[in-house]
Amino acid sequence: MILTNSAKLTILSSLGILLLFNPLHAQNRSRGVLELIHADELTTIRIKGKQYRKASGDVLFRRGDTEMRSDFVEFLPNLNWAKFRGGVVITDPNRKLTSSMVIYRTKEDLAIAYGNVVLTNLENRMYADSLYFYRKDKISIGMGNAKLFSKDYEIYSDLIRYDELNNSAKATGNSILLDIQEKTELHANIMDYFIGIDSVVAISEPFLTKVDSATGDTLFIRSETISGNTASAIYYARDSVKIDYLNLHAESQVAVYSPSTGIITLLEDPFVIQGEEKLTGDKILMLLEDQGATQIYVPSNAKTESRQTVYVKRPSIADTTSDVLVSERKRVINRLNGNTLRMYIEGNQVTRIVAGGMASSDYFMTEDSILQGLNKVSGDTIIIGFLDNEIRTILVMGGAIGEFHPDKYAQGTDTTINYKSGTIFYDIPGKTTLLKNKSTLKYQDVTLNAAEINVNWTTSILTAKSHSSIAPDSIREITGDSLLTIGLPELIQKGSNPVTGTEMEYDLITKRGKIKSGKTKFEDGYYTGETILRLGPDLMAVSDGFYTTCDLDHPHFFFKSKQMKLMINNKVIARPIILYISDVPLFALPFGIFPNKGGRHSGLLLPSYGETSRDGRYLRGGGLYWAGSKYHDATLIVDFLDKRGLLFRGTSKYKKRYSLDGNLSGSLTPRSFDDNNSRRWDLNWNHRQTVSPTMNFNGRIRLVSDERFYNDLSSNRNSRLEQQLLSNLTIAKKWDGSGNALSLNLSRTENLQSKNISGNLPNSNLRVSEVLPSFNFRVGRKQLFKSSNTDDQRWFNSIYYSYSNNGNRKRLITTIIDTIHIDTTIIDNGVSLDTTIIDTIITEEVDINQQLTHSINLNSPQKVFKYFSLNPNISYNEKWIDEWNEPQIDENERYLYDDNGEVLKVQRKSFKTRRTFSTGINISTKLYGNFTPDAGQLSSVRHVMTPSVSYRFTPDFSSDTYGYFANGLTSSGKDSTIDYFAGSAIGTTPSRSTKILTYSVKNTFQAKLNEGEENESKLELFSLNFNGSYNYNAEVRPMKPLSASLRTRFIPGSNFDISTKYDFYKWRDGGVSEEFISKPRLTSFSIRTSFSLRGESTVIRDDQFTDATDEYSSENIDNRFDYVDLSGLSGEEWSSKISLSYTLNKSDPDNPSKSFWFRGDLKFNPTKDWAVGYNYNLDLIKKTITNHSVNIRRDLHCWQFSLNWTPSGPGAGYFLLINVKSFNLKDLKIEERGGRSSLFGR
Repeated sequence: MILTNSAKLTILSSLGILLLFNPLHAQNRSRGVLELIHADELTTIRIKGKQYRKASGDVLFRRGDTEMRSDFVEFLPNLNWAKFRGGVVITDPNRKLTSSMVIYRTKEDLAIAYGNVVLTNLENRMYADSLYFYRKDKISIGMGNAKLFSKDYEIYSDLIRYDELNNSAKATGNSILLDIQEKTELHANIMDYFIGIDSVVAISEPFLTKVDSATGDTLFIRSETISGNTASAIYYARDSVKIDYLNLHAESQVAVYSPSTGIITLLEDPFVIQGEEKLTGDKILMLLEDQGATQIYVPSNAKTESRQTVYVKRPSIADTTSDVLVSERKRVINRLNGNTLRMYIEGNQVTRIVAGGMASSDYFMTEDSILQGLNKVSGDTIIIGFLDNEIRTILVMGGAIGEFHPDKYAQGTDTTINYKSGTIFYDIPGKTTLLKNKSTLKYQDVTLNAAEINVNWTTSILTAKSHSSIAPDSIREITGDSLLTIGLPELIQKGSNPVTGTEMEYDLITKRGKIKSGKTKFEDGYYTGETILRLGPDLMAVSDGFYTTCDLDHPHFFFKSKQMKLMINNKVIARPIILYISDVPLFALPFGIFPNKGGRHSGLLLPSYGETSRDGRYLRGGGLYWAGSKYHDATLIVDFLDKRGLLFRGTSKYKKRYSLDGNLSGSLTPRSFDDNNSRRWDLNWNHRQTVSPTMNFNGRIRLVSDERFYNDLSSNRNSRLEQQLLSNLTIAKKWDGSGNALSLNLSRTENLQSKNISGNLPNSNLRVSEVLPSFNFRVGRKQLFKSSNTDDQRWFNSIYYSYSNNGNRKRLITTIIDTIHIDTTIIDNGVSLDTTIIDTIITEEVDINQQLTHSINLNSPQKVFKYFSLNPNISYNEKWIDEWNEPQIDENERYLYDDNGEVLKVQRKSFKTRRTFSTGINISTKLYGNFTPDAGQLSSVRHVMTPSVSYRFTPDFSSDTYGYFANGLTSSGKDSTIDYFAGSAIGTTPSRSTKILTYSVKNTFQAKLNEGEENESKLELFSLNFNGSYNYNAEVRPMKPLSASLRTRFIPGSNFDISTKYDFYKWRDGGVSEEFISKPRLTSFSIRTSFSLRGESTVIRDDQFTDATDEYSSENIDNRFDYVDLSGLSGEEWSSKISLSYTLNKSDPDNPSKSFWFRGDLKFNPTKDWAVGYNYNLDLIKKTITNHSVNIRRDLHCWQFSLNWTPSGPGAGYFLLINVKSFNLKDLKIEERGGRSSLFGR
């Protein structure tokens, strides 16, 4: 049977309806299997021998809630495979897939779409040439021109895998993520996009781009990995990050980019290169603005470098004999550092760099590309301005400090220039530098201070100005001797005082300058001029100037001159010159010369005039001073004495710190007016030298022509009273650690009174004693038995010994004065007269002796019975001589005597030795007592008692056992011994045994005071000591007097001392008897006390006054012949010292003696300018004033007034002086001494 088409359609329709309502169909639908729902036509076809079914016309398949529509479908009968063609649409409740063709694999639930593929869900749309759609897993894989779109982003790639369940997409191949809002593109070969969290991760050569919509310039960010969040529009690039934008290139390990703000943050070893500038720091932030503008910010440890090509001048290598310089091309690096840094870029060019926080810069300065030098500068902030990629300006603000190091072969300055200021501005094209706000510039030995300094590097001229808005008088600030004035220019040259003015110009090359309204100070003098020209380092010319030593703006006195020439450290020449005092002109001179040398300097010493009864009128102290170097100087002085003639004096001093110092001085008088051509002189040398830390050499030599030299020619009382001259040379060496030491000495002592005739004649006096030489070697105290274990010491380890060896060779010159009587006959007017002539004969004897001594001492301090200190000791001495005296004895063993009744002795020149020894023991302990009185701050009192007893034994060395004495009979037949060593170099031998017991008790009383909760202090109250001795060998009165003393100092500014002596034997019949008394009698008593009081400190100081005799001080010339004036007063408001001394001597109770003295010293300042002193001595027993004097001083600012008056006594008189304080003007004075006056030093 043949069915028509309509029949076929009816059957299929009916079959479809049955299937639709068939329970099995419902079950298949619920199971989610693929089923055909509708087709206009359904046929069976065979393809390659395999049977397929074909549905045509509005075909609909369904699987679960997914519907699949197309024009044609070819499928297997089991529906495991289906091919949809023509207008394919696959939909479910959340998505829609359209394509030209789809192959569906039922088991895999996979739809493979080809041609014009579009997959759409609720949020995204996906395009691809082909697409694999896993319906169950909701995974879509688009291949070939794959695209994934949303409202905010677009992804383009060769392949996109879209996971709807995880809401993520993975793009592989040439992938691009386009951020629609920020207009950024992220490129990578592999890209993961997590749609739910708007996060993307790109790897495999990723890069990010952003195009400036205004300029079309593109930003490129490349790295190993780029991640980001499209919602927040922040991207992270990691590992080998490279960023390019126009001429800007940056690199780091991490970068964070926010397209919305245009900020890129570079982390981990970042750097940025813009043109020739390279920036580094801990972190770098870049702000990309519209129109190509860029800002770069480095918040910490910022550094920037820029490379620069320069040409340097260097000597020719080929021609070493020529001075011609050749140019060499060189690359240098300019640097800028700071805690923070900002770079501003406009139009693809750097316009400004700002470094802040301890900023510093190194910049190479050039002129026509020729290197001039390196400029280093630092400050709180540095701003560098650019134009056309070249540095035009540098601004340094806040504590700016800089230094310019000129190139060795560049023209101009040749030494480093240091400068600092509040602000420094460099104009690079103009080649100028402007310093503002407390500016300082140092070049070689010149320093310039000013409010504003301008340096023109082309002309090398400095211009300094003050603050124009502030009057100079209101900003001047003088501190001490400095003329530093805030704002006013100040020029300082090393070794000279500052020069200030309102304006200054200074040439760095010629070192010449010009100063308007200038002022300077040399030594203690002030020089002011309308214009000061600096003609050289040591020369200035001043016009319309004046000179004064008064530091007031309106001085008390000054010298005015039209023209002045200042020779630094030399003198000042002025012409003409007028002296003004209180603005009143006193006198004029055609010219004047003033010294202005600082410190020690060569020059003239002006004499001082005076008159004494001994010397008559005199001029003292005039001469020359020569400052040879900082190590030595010399002085030559000539004194004119009206009654004695000329006295030449010279002194040379030398000193080197820590090494040596000394002086050589001498004097010479060619003749005296009262003597015939007698040349008299003296010579003195003092020397101290440290040869090494363990060796010293000291010397002193004093020689004089005659004994009365000082008495006749010196006005110094101490020199006139000298009775002997001592000379010695000593070298000493010690060995550290061992305690050993060695010293060698040469000495000479001369008696100036040896030729004075006194007493019965003949007499002899020792005139000269010379030790040529003496030595002393000492071995320090050491243990006799050492122990390696310091913690286990036995009693014998406390035995110590010491050794010394000394010797000398003496030469003694003795003056013997005797008279002779000569009987003679003289004829007077023809008459013969018998007479006797008496004459004085002075002769000298020379004696030489020498000796050597060995000394050994042993002692062993021990602790016994825990509380007692026991110290036995032994001393042994052995002395050697080569000259001794032997008494003469006849055959009857009787001594032989000379005419004067002295035993005759023969001097033996042979070796002889004497050995002596002594031993002793000492025992002592300490007893402590404490009590706590309830007396205010006094918390406790401690009493420390130290009793001590010692015994000393020395044998009798006159016994025959030792052989040190000769035995014989006197003229009366009595046995007698005579010491062989008497009169020798080692002196007499102890001839009696010594057994002495010495005792003492020392008492110390101390107090402890509470001064707060945790503070306390200790105070020594007083000490009370007793001591005495007992001589066991004394045949009479073995108990020696007892001494007692009381001393206290605990009251500030006072002391109190009492000392007494007591005798244990009774006084009887005008002498001390042998009767012992249990109650000792007082033999002497003395009490001394003094109190010092002073007021608060005042403005008056000692250094405000210049001593009236400064020109005679030891700092200037040798003072052995100078007049000694009274010293200045102290600097307290007032001070007073009172002392009392009372002494009673009752050694002879029948005729006691006593003295009672009162001494006072009062100093006070009635006002801040007046100082008065008065001192006096009173004999309270005689009720007389033995001495008193008054001293009055008045400070007159730059002048001073002084009056010294001694009303009575040997030094009675007065001295009045009114003078300028300045030493350089010391002769500008009025003085009166003994009724004679002097004006201006005359």
